[in-house]
Amino acid sequence: MKLLTESEYSVNNISELEYNEIRCYVETLEDEEIITFINASESSEAIIKRTVVFLLFMLKSVDVLIDSLKNDDADIRKECVWALGEIGDYRAAEAIIVALQDSNVEVREAAREAYEKMVLKFPAIINMVPF
Repeated sequence: MKLLTESEYSVNNISELEYNEIRCYVETLEDEEIITFINASESSEAIIKRTVVFLLFMLKSVDVLIDSLKNDDADIRKECVWALGEIGDYRAAEAIIVALQDSNVEVREAAREAYEKMVLKFPAIINMVPF
């Protein structure tokens, strides 16, 4: 797994120790447990959830990120769609297209950017958009 740079720690407002503790915890979980954790009520701090999503991005956990797009928290959906766009896996194309119609404007904007990246990589997905 790629280690975060110092600037990535500061962007995510976590220390290296916190990041490593979260990473070690996440690596012990099954996909379903991670989804349950991300979908947990307000009991989990947002920064921890965002860090888990960032770890999923680094691990290229496309299936878990796609499932997490169903989360009630728009910030989590936005982070997940961003991560999917960065990973650029064709399996995420349909989920990114669905996110283009999200109720939250920031999620839609992140989905648009992710979609543009996917189109550059897989031009045929233009034909997948139903609108």
